[in-house]
Amino acid sequence: NAGIPGFWPHTALYTGSIDELNEFFDGLPDLGDKTFSDMLKAQYPDIHLGLQEFDKNKNKMRVLEAKRPGVIFLSLEDSANCDYFAALRTKCKKEEIYQALLNSFQHYKKPYDFNFDFATDEAMVCSELVYKAYQQTGKLPIPLEQVSGRGLIPPNSFVKYYGENP
Repeated sequence: NAGIPGFWPHTALYTGSIDELNEFFDGLPDLGDKTFSDMLKAQYPDIHLGLQEFDKNKNKMRVLEAKRPGVIFLSLEDSANCDYFAALRTKCKKEEIYQALLNSFQHYKKPYDFNFDFATDEAMVCSELVYKAYQQTGKLPIPLEQVSGRGLIPPNSFVKYYGENP
């Protein structure tokens, strides 16, 4: 993380567990009479399986993030095991959060993007995953910055945006 500017060097998406997702999205028109879990089984079987796993301490997988080796699920306990941790909540409607999750699921198991290249989707870096998940909702209008000759969004920019747009 030495080349990433700012205090916050990493970002991730909290998805919630299967049970939390079922409860949160209960009654969402996009799901019809299905549960979120039913939709996952049918459309994203790898995601459904990934969210069924547990970490070595038997904690449920609840976070999707891009880190070495790629886009993976982690438990919140593993993801938040760092010196400093902050949680930022979007001001999105359930339908927008639903769409952002579906957008992020498209990148599951992609390799880590050591080139920090936001222009392509073959590999992902942490802030790229969050940016591309919410980009289509219009709720995260953060412009790309030039860092070492690349257009990207450092994780610090998310914190700055939320600090200026509470």
